[in-house]
Amino acid sequence: MHRRVLAFREFNDRHTAEHIYILIERILIEYNLIDKVFTIDFDNATNNTAAIPRLRELCGSTSLMGRFFHQRCACHVLNLCVQDGLKALGASLEVVKGGIRRIWGNGQLRKKWHDYLIERGERYVAFPKDLSIRWNSTYKLIGVLLRYKQHFPAFMKQYDNYIINSAEIDTCEKICNALIYFNNATETFSHVYKPTSNQFIREVVNLAGAFSNFENADYVSYFAGFMKEKFLKYYSHIPHIYGIAFVLDPRFRLGSLEECLNYYYAAFFGPLPMYEDNPIDPKKEYNEVSDIFYALFNEFHAQYGNAPPPPTQTSSKGKSIFKSTFANLIKKQNQLPLHNKAQLMRFLCI
Repeated sequence: MHRRVLAFREFNDRHTAEHIYILIERILIEYNLIDKVFTIDFDNATNNTAAIPRLRELCGSTSLMGRFFHQRCACHVLNLCVQDGLKALGASLEVVKGGIRRIWGNGQLRKKWHDYLIERGERYVAFPKDLSIRWNSTYKLIGVLLRYKQHFPAFMKQYDNYIINSAEIDTCEKICNALIYFNNATETFSHVYKPTSNQFIREVVNLAGAFSNFENADYVSYFAGFMKEKFLKYYSHIPHIYGIAFVLDPRFRLGSLEECLNYYYAAFFGPLPMYEDNPIDPKKEYNEVSDIFYALFNEFHAQYGNAPPPPTQTSSKGKSIFKSTFANLIKKQNQLPLHNKAQLMRFLCI
Protein backbone atom coordinates (compact mmCIF):
# COMPACT_ATOMS: atom_id res chain seq x y z
CA MET A 1 0.00 0.00 0.00
CA HIS A 2 1.12 3.54 -0.74
CA ARG A 3 -0.16 6.95 0.24
CA ARG A 4 0.03 9.90 -2.13
CA VAL A 5 -1.33 13.44 -2.10
CA LEU A 6 -2.66 13.96 -5.63
CA ALA A 7 -4.08 17.44 -5.70
CA PHE A 8 -4.62 20.58 -3.67
CA ARG A 9 -7.41 22.77 -4.92
CA GLU A 10 -8.66 26.15 -3.71
CA PHE A 11 -12.32 25.71 -2.84
CA ASN A 12 -13.96 29.13 -2.81
CA ASP A 13 -17.48 27.96 -3.69
CA ARG A 14 -20.13 27.22 -1.10
CA HIS A 15 -19.57 23.76 0.34
CA THR A 16 -22.72 22.25 -1.14
CA ALA A 17 -23.01 18.66 -2.33
CA GLU A 18 -23.07 19.89 -5.93
CA HIS A 19 -19.87 21.91 -5.63
CA ILE A 20 -18.08 19.12 -3.74
CA TYR A 21 -19.05 16.67 -6.47
CA ILE A 22 -17.84 18.99 -9.26
CA LEU A 23 -14.46 19.56 -7.61
CA ILE A 24 -13.80 15.85 -7.04
CA GLU A 25 -15.02 15.02 -10.55
CA ARG A 26 -12.48 17.42 -12.07
CA ILE A 27 -9.63 15.86 -10.11
CA LEU A 28 -10.64 12.30 -10.99
CA ILE A 29 -10.86 13.21 -14.68
CA GLU A 30 -7.53 15.05 -14.58
CA TYR A 31 -5.74 12.01 -13.14
CA ASN A 32 -7.75 9.42 -15.10
CA LEU A 33 -9.03 7.77 -11.91
CA ILE A 34 -12.77 7.60 -12.48
CA ASP A 35 -12.84 3.80 -12.86
CA LYS A 36 -10.18 3.21 -10.20
CA VAL A 37 -11.84 4.55 -7.05
CA PHE A 38 -12.28 1.91 -4.35
CA THR A 39 -13.43 4.08 -1.46
CA ILE A 40 -13.91 7.73 -0.50
CA ASP A 41 -13.31 8.88 3.06
CA PHE A 42 -15.52 11.76 4.25
CA ASP A 43 -16.31 13.28 7.61
CA ASN A 44 -19.92 13.46 8.77
CA ALA A 45 -20.85 16.78 7.17
CA THR A 46 -24.28 16.48 5.55
CA ASN A 47 -23.12 17.97 2.26
CA ASN A 48 -20.26 15.49 2.03
CA THR A 49 -22.65 12.59 2.50
CA ALA A 50 -25.08 14.06 -0.02
CA ALA A 51 -22.34 14.14 -2.67
CA ILE A 52 -21.71 10.38 -2.41
CA PRO A 53 -24.61 9.13 -4.63
CA ARG A 54 -23.46 11.28 -7.56
CA LEU A 55 -19.83 10.25 -7.05
CA ARG A 56 -20.88 6.61 -6.95
CA GLU A 57 -22.77 7.11 -10.22
CA LEU A 58 -19.76 8.88 -11.76
CA CYS A 59 -17.37 6.08 -10.87
CA GLY A 60 -19.72 3.48 -12.32
CA SER A 61 -19.21 -0.18 -11.43
CA THR A 62 -16.90 0.17 -8.46
CA SER A 63 -15.03 -2.65 -6.79
CA LEU A 64 -17.16 -5.22 -4.92
CA MET A 65 -20.33 -3.51 -6.19
CA GLY A 66 -19.44 -0.32 -4.33
CA ARG A 67 -19.72 -2.00 -0.93
CA PHE A 68 -16.93 0.14 0.54
CA PHE A 69 -17.37 3.23 -1.60
CA HIS A 70 -18.16 5.57 1.32
CA GLN A 71 -16.32 5.42 4.64
CA ARG A 72 -16.42 7.73 7.65
CA CYS A 73 -13.28 9.66 8.52
CA ALA A 74 -11.86 7.91 11.60
CA CYS A 75 -10.20 11.08 12.91
CA HIS A 76 -13.50 12.92 12.72
CA VAL A 77 -15.26 10.12 14.63
CA LEU A 78 -12.62 10.19 17.37
CA ASN A 79 -13.02 13.95 17.67
CA LEU A 80 -16.78 13.52 18.07
CA CYS A 81 -16.12 11.05 20.90
CA VAL A 82 -13.78 13.46 22.66
CA GLN A 83 -16.20 16.38 22.30
CA ASP A 84 -19.01 14.34 23.87
CA GLY A 85 -16.76 13.50 26.80
CA LEU A 86 -15.69 17.12 27.26
CA LYS A 87 -19.29 18.33 27.19
CA ALA A 88 -20.09 15.89 29.98
CA LEU A 89 -17.35 17.44 32.11
CA GLY A 90 -19.23 20.73 32.10
CA ALA A 91 -17.57 23.26 34.38
CA SER A 92 -14.71 20.99 35.46
CA LEU A 93 -12.33 22.57 32.95
CA GLU A 94 -13.83 26.03 32.84
CA VAL A 95 -11.78 27.54 35.67
CA VAL A 96 -8.51 26.53 34.05
CA LYS A 97 -9.68 27.49 30.56
CA GLY A 98 -10.88 30.81 31.93
CA GLY A 99 -7.38 31.59 33.17
CA ILE A 100 -5.88 30.70 29.81
CA ARG A 101 -8.44 32.88 28.02
CA ARG A 102 -7.37 35.81 30.19
CA ILE A 103 -3.80 35.39 28.98
CA TRP A 104 -4.96 35.03 25.37
CA GLY A 105 -7.04 38.19 25.54
CA ASN A 106 -4.64 40.49 27.38
CA GLY A 107 -1.37 41.38 25.66
CA GLN A 108 0.20 42.83 28.80
CA LEU A 109 -0.69 39.77 30.87
CA ARG A 110 0.68 37.52 28.13
CA LYS A 111 3.98 39.44 28.19
CA LYS A 112 4.15 39.12 31.98
CA TRP A 113 3.51 35.37 31.68
CA HIS A 114 6.33 35.08 29.16
CA ASP A 115 8.76 36.99 31.40
CA TYR A 116 7.59 35.07 34.48
CA LEU A 117 8.60 31.77 32.88
CA ILE A 118 11.92 33.04 31.53
CA GLU A 119 12.89 34.35 34.98
CA ARG A 120 12.35 30.87 36.38
CA GLY A 121 14.41 29.15 33.72
CA GLU A 122 11.43 27.75 31.83
CA ARG A 123 11.10 27.70 28.07
CA TYR A 124 8.05 29.65 26.97
CA VAL A 125 5.45 27.74 24.93
CA ALA A 126 2.28 29.57 23.94
CA PHE A 127 -1.07 28.04 24.84
CA PRO A 128 -2.67 26.61 21.68
CA LYS A 129 -6.21 27.56 20.74
CA ASP A 130 -8.89 25.15 21.95
CA LEU A 131 -11.35 24.68 19.09
CA SER A 132 -13.93 21.89 19.00
CA ILE A 133 -13.39 21.34 15.26
CA ARG A 134 -9.61 21.04 15.64
CA TRP A 135 -8.53 17.49 16.46
CA ASN A 136 -6.75 17.02 19.80
CA SER A 137 -6.85 20.75 20.58
CA THR A 138 -8.03 20.29 24.18
CA TYR A 139 -5.43 17.59 24.80
CA LYS A 140 -2.66 19.84 23.48
CA LEU A 141 -3.91 22.79 25.52
CA ILE A 142 -3.92 20.77 28.74
CA GLY A 143 -0.52 19.34 27.84
CA VAL A 144 1.00 22.83 27.74
CA LEU A 145 -0.79 23.77 30.95
CA LEU A 146 0.57 20.73 32.81
CA ARG A 147 4.05 21.66 31.66
CA TYR A 148 3.66 24.77 33.83
CA LYS A 149 1.43 23.33 36.56
CA GLN A 150 3.83 24.55 39.26
CA HIS A 151 3.81 28.12 37.92
CA PHE A 152 0.45 28.83 36.32
CA PRO A 153 -1.77 28.97 39.47
CA ALA A 154 0.79 31.14 41.30
CA PHE A 155 1.13 33.51 38.36
CA MET A 156 -2.62 33.94 37.90
CA LYS A 157 -3.10 34.64 41.61
CA GLN A 158 -0.23 37.14 41.78
CA TYR A 159 -0.87 39.11 38.60
CA ASP A 160 -4.59 38.72 37.95
CA ASN A 161 -6.07 37.71 41.32
CA TYR A 162 -7.47 34.62 39.60
CA ILE A 163 -7.60 31.49 41.76
CA ILE A 164 -6.84 28.03 40.37
CA ASN A 165 -6.55 25.35 43.04
CA SER A 166 -4.61 22.09 42.99
CA ALA A 167 -7.76 19.98 42.58
CA GLU A 168 -8.48 21.65 39.25
CA ILE A 169 -4.94 20.95 38.06
CA ASP A 170 -5.32 17.31 39.16
CA THR A 171 -8.54 17.12 37.15
CA CYS A 172 -6.68 18.34 34.06
CA GLU A 173 -4.03 15.69 34.61
CA LYS A 174 -6.60 12.90 34.76
CA ILE A 175 -8.32 14.17 31.63
CA CYS A 176 -5.00 14.39 29.80
CA ASN A 177 -4.11 10.81 30.77
CA ALA A 178 -7.37 9.65 29.21
CA LEU A 179 -7.21 11.76 26.06
CA ILE A 180 -3.69 10.62 25.20
CA TYR A 181 -5.12 7.43 23.67
CA PHE A 182 -7.31 9.45 21.31
CA ASN A 183 -4.43 11.79 20.52
CA ASN A 184 -2.15 8.88 19.60
CA ALA A 185 -4.78 7.23 17.42
CA THR A 186 -5.61 10.50 15.65
CA GLU A 187 -1.95 11.21 14.94
CA THR A 188 -1.48 7.69 13.57
CA PHE A 189 -4.49 8.09 11.27
CA SER A 190 -3.34 11.55 10.16
CA HIS A 191 -0.04 10.57 8.55
CA VAL A 192 0.34 12.14 5.12
CA TYR A 193 3.17 10.14 3.57
CA LYS A 194 2.38 6.59 4.60
CA PRO A 195 -0.73 4.37 4.61
CA THR A 196 -2.91 4.46 7.70
CA SER A 197 -5.88 2.15 7.05
CA ASN A 198 -3.76 -0.88 7.99
CA GLN A 199 -3.20 0.71 11.43
CA PHE A 200 -6.90 1.12 12.21
CA ILE A 201 -7.52 -2.23 13.93
CA ARG A 202 -4.37 -1.95 16.01
CA GLU A 203 -5.36 1.51 17.22
CA VAL A 204 -9.00 0.70 18.01
CA VAL A 205 -7.86 -2.40 19.91
CA ASN A 206 -5.70 -0.04 22.00
CA LEU A 207 -8.75 2.17 22.53
CA ALA A 208 -10.85 -0.83 23.54
CA GLY A 209 -8.28 -1.66 26.21
CA ALA A 210 -8.24 1.97 27.33
CA PHE A 211 -12.02 2.05 27.73
CA SER A 212 -11.79 -1.09 29.88
CA ASN A 213 -9.23 0.64 32.10
CA PHE A 214 -11.35 3.80 32.31
CA GLU A 215 -14.17 1.84 33.96
CA ASN A 216 -11.98 1.35 37.04
CA ALA A 217 -10.98 5.01 37.32
CA ASP A 218 -13.48 6.92 39.45
CA TYR A 219 -13.30 10.35 37.83
CA VAL A 220 -12.42 9.29 34.30
CA SER A 221 -15.15 6.64 34.10
CA TYR A 222 -17.87 9.31 34.11
CA PHE A 223 -16.88 11.28 31.02
CA ALA A 224 -15.32 8.22 29.35
CA GLY A 225 -18.79 6.66 29.35
CA PHE A 226 -20.01 9.37 26.98
CA MET A 227 -16.99 8.87 24.73
CA LYS A 228 -17.57 5.12 24.68
CA GLU A 229 -21.23 5.55 23.76
CA LYS A 230 -20.31 7.73 20.79
CA PHE A 231 -17.48 5.40 19.78
CA LEU A 232 -19.77 2.36 19.69
CA LYS A 233 -22.31 4.31 17.66
CA TYR A 234 -19.82 4.12 14.79
CA TYR A 235 -17.60 1.16 15.66
CA SER A 236 -19.69 -1.43 17.51
CA HIS A 237 -18.86 -3.28 14.31
CA ILE A 238 -15.38 -2.84 12.82
CA PRO A 239 -15.81 -1.98 9.11
CA HIS A 240 -14.55 -4.87 7.01
CA ILE A 241 -12.45 -2.58 4.86
CA TYR A 242 -10.08 -2.12 7.80
CA GLY A 243 -9.85 -5.88 8.21
CA ILE A 244 -8.73 -6.12 4.58
CA ALA A 245 -6.13 -3.39 5.09
CA PHE A 246 -4.91 -5.18 8.23
CA VAL A 247 -4.51 -8.45 6.31
CA LEU A 248 -2.52 -6.67 3.59
CA ASP A 249 0.04 -5.54 6.16
CA PRO A 250 2.87 -8.13 6.00
CA ARG A 251 3.44 -7.75 9.74
CA PHE A 252 -0.05 -8.96 10.60
CA ARG A 253 -1.87 -10.89 7.83
CA LEU A 254 -4.72 -13.19 8.81
CA GLY A 255 -2.86 -14.76 11.70
CA SER A 256 -3.31 -11.71 13.93
CA LEU A 257 -6.76 -10.64 12.76
CA GLU A 258 -8.85 -13.17 14.68
CA GLU A 259 -6.97 -12.49 17.91
CA CYS A 260 -7.50 -8.73 17.55
CA LEU A 261 -11.22 -9.15 16.82
CA ASN A 262 -11.67 -11.42 19.85
CA TYR A 263 -9.97 -8.91 22.12
CA TYR A 264 -11.84 -5.91 20.71
CA TYR A 265 -15.35 -7.34 21.03
CA ALA A 266 -14.66 -8.95 24.40
CA ALA A 267 -13.41 -5.59 25.74
CA PHE A 268 -16.68 -3.89 24.81
CA PHE A 269 -19.26 -6.66 25.15
CA GLY A 270 -17.77 -9.10 27.64
CA PRO A 271 -16.01 -12.47 27.34
CA LEU A 272 -16.99 -14.95 24.65
CA PRO A 273 -19.52 -16.97 26.72
CA MET A 274 -21.63 -13.79 27.06
CA TYR A 275 -22.06 -13.26 23.32
CA GLU A 276 -25.59 -14.72 23.18
CA ASP A 277 -27.16 -11.25 23.32
CA ASN A 278 -24.56 -9.65 21.07
CA PRO A 279 -25.23 -9.88 17.32
CA ILE A 280 -21.51 -9.64 16.54
CA ASP A 281 -19.55 -12.89 16.53
CA PRO A 282 -15.77 -12.37 16.16
CA LYS A 283 -15.39 -15.68 14.34
CA LYS A 284 -18.09 -14.68 11.87
CA GLU A 285 -16.43 -11.29 11.39
CA TYR A 286 -13.12 -13.00 10.71
CA ASN A 287 -14.68 -15.33 8.14
CA GLU A 288 -16.44 -12.45 6.40
CA VAL A 289 -13.19 -10.51 6.05
CA SER A 290 -11.54 -13.64 4.63
CA ASP A 291 -14.37 -14.11 2.12
CA ILE A 292 -14.30 -10.44 1.07
CA PHE A 293 -10.54 -10.55 0.67
CA TYR A 294 -10.78 -13.63 -1.53
CA ALA A 295 -13.51 -11.99 -3.65
CA LEU A 296 -11.38 -8.88 -3.99
CA PHE A 297 -8.41 -10.98 -5.05
CA ASN A 298 -10.48 -12.72 -7.74
CA GLU A 299 -11.69 -9.35 -8.99
CA PHE A 300 -8.15 -8.00 -9.00
CA HIS A 301 -6.84 -11.05 -10.86
CA ALA A 302 -9.60 -10.93 -13.46
CA GLN A 303 -8.73 -7.32 -14.22
CA TYR A 304 -4.95 -7.31 -13.90
CA GLY A 305 -3.76 -10.93 -13.67
CA ASN A 306 -2.62 -11.21 -17.28
CA ALA A 307 -1.01 -7.78 -17.45
CA PRO A 308 2.82 -7.65 -17.57
CA PRO A 309 4.42 -6.60 -14.28
CA PRO A 310 5.33 -2.91 -14.04
CA PRO A 311 9.02 -2.02 -14.40
CA THR A 312 10.99 -1.86 -11.19
CA GLN A 313 11.59 1.70 -10.09
CA THR A 314 14.41 2.86 -7.89
CA SER A 315 14.47 5.85 -5.65
CA SER A 316 17.22 7.90 -4.09
CA LYS A 317 15.39 7.37 -0.81
CA GLY A 318 15.88 3.61 -0.98
CA LYS A 319 13.81 0.66 -2.07
CA SER A 320 10.60 -0.38 -0.36
CA ILE A 321 11.11 -3.29 2.01
CA PHE A 322 7.69 -4.81 1.43
CA LYS A 323 5.88 -5.34 -1.86
CA SER A 324 2.14 -5.37 -2.17
CA THR A 325 0.59 -8.65 -1.09
CA PHE A 326 -1.46 -8.62 -4.28
CA ALA A 327 1.68 -8.09 -6.38
CA ASN A 328 3.32 -11.10 -4.75
CA LEU A 329 0.24 -13.20 -5.37
CA ILE A 330 0.13 -12.25 -9.04
CA LYS A 331 3.86 -12.94 -9.39
CA LYS A 332 3.27 -16.47 -8.07
CA GLN A 333 0.21 -17.14 -10.20
CA ASN A 334 1.87 -20.07 -12.01
CA GLN A 335 2.42 -21.89 -8.73
CA LEU A 336 -0.83 -20.90 -7.01
CA PRO A 337 -4.27 -22.16 -8.16
CA LEU A 338 -5.93 -18.75 -8.27
CA HIS A 339 -9.41 -20.03 -7.55
CA ASN A 340 -8.32 -22.24 -4.67
CA LYS A 341 -9.36 -20.41 -1.52
CA ALA A 342 -7.41 -22.74 0.77
CA GLN A 343 -4.17 -21.99 -1.06
CA LEU A 344 -4.74 -18.26 -0.92
CA MET A 345 -5.56 -18.37 2.77
CA ARG A 346 -2.49 -20.50 3.45
CA PHE A 347 -0.33 -17.90 1.76
CA LEU A 348 -1.82 -15.11 3.86
CA CYS A 349 -1.26 -17.02 7.09
CA ILE A 350 2.46 -17.58 6.51
